[in-house]
Amino acid sequence: MAGDLMNKAHTGRNIGELVYRRHRDVSFTRFGEEGLIVVPRESWQLVVNGVGARVFELLDGVRTIAEIAAQVAEEYDASSREIINDVGELLVELSDRGAAQIVTSDQ
Repeated sequence: MAGDLMNKAHTGRNIGELVYRRHRDVSFTRFGEEGLIVVPRESWQLVVNGVGARVFELLDGVRTIAEIAAQVAEEYDASSREIINDVGELLVELSDRGAAQIVTSDQ
C-alpha cells in the first residue's frame, strides 16, 4: 500500500504529518465536480474526481495530509481514517509526476 511505503520513505514521520504543496508550474482547472491537473514540463495531465480536485485545492504547503483528510472528510461526510490513505496515494502519484512536492523543514 502506498501509505505504508510513504511511512517507510519518510523515516519516523507519520503519513498524516507530511505537508505537500503544488508545484508552481502546474495548472489546475475545475470543471463541475471534477478538476484537470496539467504538468506542462512532463507533458502529463490528470482528470480528478471531486475529492481529488478538493485535495489539490487544499495543497498550500502548510496543511498536513491529516488536516487535508479531515477537511475533505467533513465536506464529504466521510471518515478521515478512510480518506487519509487515499489522499496519501494521490499525493504520491502527483509528486511522482511533478504536480506536487513535499515541503521539508528547510523550505
